[in-house]
Amino acid sequence: MLTRSDLEQAIEAYSSNTVSLDQFADWYDNASRGKFGASKDVLSLCLEIDLALSNLQFEGISEGQFREELATVVRPFAPAYIRRSTP
Repeated sequence: MLTRSDLEQAIEAYSSNTVSLDQFADWYDNASRGKFGASKDVLSLCLEIDLALSNLQFEGISEGQFREELATVVRPFAPAYIRRSTP
């Protein structure tokens, strides 16, 4: 089952250019198929990623803007001690 950690690691891999946008999107499409059976935390994160991908595909945002959206998606779900130390 998909976990928050899986999503965070995939976003980090994409954000650090370890994987391409296509690789991230392909992984996410496969990994998120069971998102509605996942925890509330995972579902919320998946829905935010879905929105960012939709903005990329249909609203024409740049890949840079997509990366920024992903960064803001992960931050609210980070543990409190990380959120406090992040400016």
